[in-house]
Amino acid sequence: MACSLFQALLYGRPMDPELPLWAERAGTILRTTSDPQLRAKVAPHLLNYYVWSDGDLPRAEALFHGMRSITQERDISPIYRIAWHASAAGLQWMTAKTTECIAETNLALSLADNAHVHGWDTRISACGVLAAVGDRHTEEADSYFSRLDSTHNPANPLDSGLYYLLKAGHHFVQNDLPRAREYLEQGLRCARDAGYINGEADCMTDLARVMYYQGEHVSAWDMLHDARLLATRMRNHILEYQTWLTEAEFALLAGDDAMCRDALNHSLSIARRQHIRNHRWWRGDQMARLYARALDSGIETEYVLGMIRQSALQPPEEARESESWPFPFKVYTLGRFALVKEDQSLSVSGKAQSKPLELLKALIALGGRQVGATHLSEILWPDAEGDSAQRAFDTTLHRLRRLFGSDQALQLSDSKLSLNPALCWVDSWAFERLMGHLDLLLKQPAADVTHYDRITQMTRKLFALHHGPFLGREHVETWAIAPRERLDQRYLVLLGALGRYWETNSQWERAVETYQKAIDVQFQSEEYYQRLMQAYHHLGRTTEAAAVYQRCRETLLATTGRLPSQATETIHRALDESH
Repeated sequence: MACSLFQALLYGRPMDPELPLWAERAGTILRTTSDPQLRAKVAPHLLNYYVWSDGDLPRAEALFHGMRSITQERDISPIYRIAWHASAAGLQWMTAKTTECIAETNLALSLADNAHVHGWDTRISACGVLAAVGDRHTEEADSYFSRLDSTHNPANPLDSGLYYLLKAGHHFVQNDLPRAREYLEQGLRCARDAGYINGEADCMTDLARVMYYQGEHVSAWDMLHDARLLATRMRNHILEYQTWLTEAEFALLAGDDAMCRDALNHSLSIARRQHIRNHRWWRGDQMARLYARALDSGIETEYVLGMIRQSALQPPEEARESESWPFPFKVYTLGRFALVKEDQSLSVSGKAQSKPLELLKALIALGGRQVGATHLSEILWPDAEGDSAQRAFDTTLHRLRRLFGSDQALQLSDSKLSLNPALCWVDSWAFERLMGHLDLLLKQPAADVTHYDRITQMTRKLFALHHGPFLGREHVETWAIAPRERLDQRYLVLLGALGRYWETNSQWERAVETYQKAIDVQFQSEEYYQRLMQAYHHLGRTTEAAAVYQRCRETLLATTGRLPSQATETIHRALDESH
């Protein structure tokens, strides 16, 4: 009786507040009964509840491991065996175990064929489709779709709703939005006809995505919020995660960083708590961008890093501006030099290792991409001739690759050497990219608060990257001087523009920080002392303003033997008199 009520609520009334109570009773029966047939009957449905309704994957995994031997017992009904492997396939897909999911799917379908029991075929094949499409296994996906097409019964609204949802997803990942929408609208009607609330919320969430990509933004938001309302009423963590993740995707596409961060905070906290490792119609490029935003904002960092590594995601363009993405190799050149592999600094000693690092430094100084081997040899071995220079280059490159522990990190093609940007992150490259983007933003008219927020965030990232001049002041090789001076000059120009932006927006504390950074770069430039004095004046901090003047005066005397200019003296007197 309890098991029947549990199944009736699970599949017919998933929003019933009594469902969790009956699920606990089903769990108690499973733990206490000695009847193997009863255990085999209850286990698949309880597993489905944890995976698809409650979204409690830790409990689902515990149940799976505790009951997986049940199908090995004698005289278990084929129907129960089929149901168990079908439910297990769903768990394996949700936890991103594609190979295991497909194995459970194929086993369940084979058992169904042998027993001539096909009531679960649509749900079984659905797991195979989700796994195969998600991992771009086209042939396997086609075979599951062929089975679905041959067994689809339009008169069954429950199975039809799932069938249309799967067909829609297949077209969505191929960017065929009109067909995807057509199938989702059919699926939504079927789910509503069947009274299947989970299916209704699934179709609404995916339909919202399609509508957004088709430009119907207001309707998409309305559809998504209605889907979340259903998910919340069902207390379904999986659906809540999916709706919040979709909201983060919309906000990302709209350029609303604050909303994106908020939605990511909701979705990823659910994912971490519930051990969610997968979702429908995974798009690696989009997830990489969302994960990059999460890392930059410190949202569920450990979980996100694990997902990036699990899925072998390639860094999106914006990830190259921040050191938070888990690049295998990171090279620090601003104010220091360090080579980091998998978050561990590589320490080297001895002359044998110094030359490979010199090669790496020179490569980065010359741009890091498509740098001629001959040019590098001339820089590093100016006295070598002919074949001896080439042999020195080849030997040093071999040692450098050995230090990296990878041949792919440094690519040599047509006698031109490059650092692989997919594997290597360089702080000076990220610094230059950020300066370029920030410069463009500062030249645009301030349209709204989002514009201000983006400038604020980029400034924070820029300052975090800059720890001093390129390769440090003590690195006096001629090939390091030009890139150092170029970076310093570009940084100074940007700091001037940024300081003026903060002044225009009456952000005097930020202006103070900016002008202090400028003085650190060029301590002889009176312009930045002048503007720093005025910024302190606007804050009413006259003592600090006077100290800036004294610092300027002492620095100029010590380094150039001259006093501050008339302009600086005029500002100093005006500020002193206004005190």
